[in-house]
Parts: sequence; C-alpha cells; structure tokens
Amino acid sequence: MHARIHANELSLALRQVVDGIEIGIVLCDEVGSIAYVNRHGARHLADADALAAPNGILSATDAGCDTELRRKLAGPADAGSSGFLARRSDGGRPLAVYVHLLAGAPDAPQSTQMSLRLVTIVDSAPGPAGSAPDLCAIHSLTPSEARLAESMLIGLQLAGAARQARVSINTVRTQLKQLFAKTATRRQSDLLRVLAASLPRFASRGRGGA
Repeated sequence: MHARIHANELSLALRQVVDGIEIGIVLCDEVGSIAYVNRHGARHLADADALAAPNGILSATDAGCDTELRRKLAGPADAGSSGFLARRSDGGRPLAVYVHLLAGAPDAPQSTQMSLRLVTIVDSAPGPAGSAPDLCAIHSLTPSEARLAESMLIGLQLAGAARQARVSINTVRTQLKQLFAKTATRRQSDLLRVLAASLPRFASRGRGGA
C-alpha cells in the first residue's frame, strides 16, 4: 500500500525538518532577494552581525564579504557551489557561508524557470573540522597559516582565501608552501585530508586528558 501525501502536507513537513536543522538555510535569487529562510538562518540575519537582510536582500555586513557574496550569487548555474567566511562586526569567529547554485527543471519553459540560490550558513565557532588554535598546536602553524588552512577546509580557493584575508595571492601561495612542508604533503587534496583527519584525533586526546 502506497501512502499518498498531499503537497501542502509535504511542504509543511519539509519546513518543519528544515527549521529544526542547526544550519542557516536561505533560498534567494541571483541578486539576493530572499524567498525563504529557516529559523536558524533568520536568527543570523536578525543579529545583523555578519549577515543581514535589508529590504529582504541577503547581504554581508562587511563590504569585502558582501562583494564576495554578490560575486557568488551572480555566478552561472553550472558553477556548482563555493564558500567564504563572513566576518562578524564584533570581531568574533566568522560565519562559513556556502552558495549552491540551483538549476531550474530541464523540462520547464525558460520563461518560467527561477534562478535560485541555496545559501547555507554555518557558525564556525566549532569550525568545519576544528579551529585555528587547534591547527596551530597540532601542526606548529603560524596564525596566518592556520587561517589559510581553515579557509581551505571550508572550500575556499587560494584567490578567495587571499581576498578574505586581504593579502596578496603571492602571500597565500607562500603560506601554502609552509603548510605543505609542515604537514609533509605535496598536493592540496593530501593537505586537506591530513588537516581534517588530525583534528578529531587531537580532540580525542584532549578529552582523554593525555
């Protein structure tokens, strides 16, 4: 026997699930006009610390971060997803923001297709895999090297990391060479695997009192 669910009931059930997720979720168009935001996302926007929604438009409160947000929202529909760190105005740990570009249904008329962006917002206090102080302690990184490692762990490319840190791409490349040397790796994929894998082990040792 197949259960038949009314569209409105399914929509309500999905909203309840999405509202319970501890990640901010925003649906908007290419200019940031918000169509939907879940409860966790609404809290971030209401704080207006790193992200806000003046006149219903998703925005970053830092000018440089807002430029990065606009660039990612305006990207082509086949660009996949990308992330950046949105600075908090109070100097606290930034929010990790990911922009996923959603293509319209392939069989829908071009005139009726919506160009939607799914924006997810993650509080980086725990970090995607850890924090800069932990990375410094585990791999003997400098603070700037640890910040680059964090940026790479949330999906930023080198150019994006340079913009986020407000340094030149050459500075970031020099930091990357140091990360390779200190983690005994040669490729970015290997570097990210080492960084992500080392942090849980560090946390376990800390909880065990070793």
